[in-house]
Amino acid sequence: MALLIGLRFNPGRFLLLSAVLLSLVLFAPQANAGDEAVVNEAVVNLRAAPSTSSDIVSKAVQGEKLEVQSRQGDWYRIKKGGLSGYVAGWLVTVSWTPEQPGDQGKEQAVVKEAIVNLRSLPSTSSDIVGKAVQGEKLEVQSRQGDWYRVKKGNLTCWVAGWLVDIKREPSPTVDPGFQAGEGTNNPPASEKTSYRAEVTESGVNIRSGPGTGFKIIGQAGGGSQYDVLDKSGGWYKIPSGAASGWISEQYVKIAAITASRGSVERSAPSGSGKAVVKGSEVNIRSGPGTNYKVVSSANKGDTLLLVDSAEDWYKVRTDNGGMGWVVAWLVDVDRPQAETGRNSSKPGQNAGTAPAPAPPKTVEKGTGIVPPPSPPSPAPQKPVAGLIKSVSARTEGDSTVVTVQSDGSKIKYSMTTVYDPDRLVVELSDLEPGPVPENIIFSSSLVGGVRVGLYSKDPCVTRVVIDLKKGVKYDRLLSTDGTRLNIKVMPRSARPLSGARIVLDPGHGGRDPGAIGPTGLTEKSVNLDIARKAAQILRNQGATVILTRTSDIYVDLYSRPEMAGKNAADLFVSIHSNASPNRSAAGTSTYFRRSDDGGMDQVRMESVHLSRNIQSSLLGTLKRQDIKVLQADFVVVVKSKVPAALAEVAFISNPEEEKLLADDSFRMKAALAITQGIAGYLGAK
Repeated sequence: MALLIGLRFNPGRFLLLSAVLLSLVLFAPQANAGDEAVVNEAVVNLRAAPSTSSDIVSKAVQGEKLEVQSRQGDWYRIKKGGLSGYVAGWLVTVSWTPEQPGDQGKEQAVVKEAIVNLRSLPSTSSDIVGKAVQGEKLEVQSRQGDWYRVKKGNLTCWVAGWLVDIKREPSPTVDPGFQAGEGTNNPPASEKTSYRAEVTESGVNIRSGPGTGFKIIGQAGGGSQYDVLDKSGGWYKIPSGAASGWISEQYVKIAAITASRGSVERSAPSGSGKAVVKGSEVNIRSGPGTNYKVVSSANKGDTLLLVDSAEDWYKVRTDNGGMGWVVAWLVDVDRPQAETGRNSSKPGQNAGTAPAPAPPKTVEKGTGIVPPPSPPSPAPQKPVAGLIKSVSARTEGDSTVVTVQSDGSKIKYSMTTVYDPDRLVVELSDLEPGPVPENIIFSSSLVGGVRVGLYSKDPCVTRVVIDLKKGVKYDRLLSTDGTRLNIKVMPRSARPLSGARIVLDPGHGGRDPGAIGPTGLTEKSVNLDIARKAAQILRNQGATVILTRTSDIYVDLYSRPEMAGKNAADLFVSIHSNASPNRSAAGTSTYFRRSDDGGMDQVRMESVHLSRNIQSSLLGTLKRQDIKVLQADFVVVVKSKVPAALAEVAFISNPEEEKLLADDSFRMKAALAITQGIAGYLGAK
């Protein structure tokens, strides 16, 4: 049902593969020479001919841009350096080259149905992020197969090609005082303005696309600087490794860079400033990447002289005079202020006279065009950090209580759970560790120890990490004066199956068949049969079971988890069969929600226990390959207000496992395993 390589709504998903391939030919517009194909997956093959059976002549990595020469069916003929080859259309996103003066105008998608869904990714199973009405015009940014990537206001999303008509709007009149090129209106020939983004916080995510729904492909350190390549909504496109990525505008400062006669002025010259190490043991490498050998190391608090920077890395000089590279998010950068005064005037300016500010340049907004930065707002007054006075742990019956005491400062905190190994993470804002030791030696049946450390200097955040030995539940209590926080870690209590309220969700149905096996077996039929069998077993044990569908009908993704809330359910389990373009992919996996936003940390922790029990039971009963318990933001688990798991029983795309999924006895085994996993989660027999 979902691809092995990613989320259920991944663009490369094996959903009705033959129909999708056909639609690529029927609906997709022809490629034009000069278009760009941007690689979607981690590594893709470039082939000698437009066929998966042809020779592999090269490879391309995620984010890499390939020049499109022509299109043949659902394949693109591309150029990579001096090499020509073919790449499958479902592995890339093709975008148009920027419009030039004299072009006929930009492409628009005109909605032809009453109301259409706008989605986070090019798939009918991805999240709906907006809607558009008949006649509404959406700016087209790129295309992938029979989907268009469009912009509606500040929202960048995808719309199905069969729901829109593609038209070209007339080009706007070009100001004769400017020449369009390279994505912006050019200043006079001797001067050109581009933009540079400086990251304002440590550990900021770089994503494969302009939105939090896209995959994280790297991180940027505080103070690191990047050339701005593009802008989409509230996101900037920047270089990342050998490719490019996107970073949210809320974590960067944008500055204009003026190039005059080929020279570029940059703030922060090389050789200026210091890097203060904030990790405990930080490697210094011979080059800017983890593939370079370690030449030295630095400890927390060490000061290194900045020499140069390259994307997420700083080149530094150590105390003994050695040179090397350190990753940006493991250091805090302290740069000196630029000198001002009489001696800082540029040639042609009168000494002691401040130059007149240059008039702001008007930059047209649009695809591939970066707007001018907003005027800087006054920096907010930074709060003065308090101190943590003590962190202690004690047993209280069969529970463990961890107490954080401040020096009188108000405690502002957030909590999250991290897995493999399991731990509770408490983040304390505007509090420094003070005299508290880094490791608090303590052990109980539930907790293996407590660790304390300064996680971020600006803003000031201290982390208290509680190492867990087993599945737990927890509670937190802040004192009335706000200076003491108690985290009570408790054992999970057993509950009987009798009286439990359980929602089982057979994936897909109706017009959505899910994945289809080599012999034509549909995922929707397999899922429904397993769910019915599991429901009967649970009912025989006294449980109340609600099925999201009892026949071959279509049920909206969002309606399925809502049934758990409406029926006051104790848990929600979605049942699926996996699929992949790689017919040899096989095995069993179970998923829980990736995020714990909106105060869902306890639900997420319970979802982990539920998923682990179901996965363990499926593996023990079915004896298939273990693909592990994984995290994913599938709609049915993210939108559930109760503990939720999504089980991928086996791969319907694999000929051997499709044969098993077609067998009634195997389906009964799967149903029994799922019910045993639920019983194990509840602590029942």
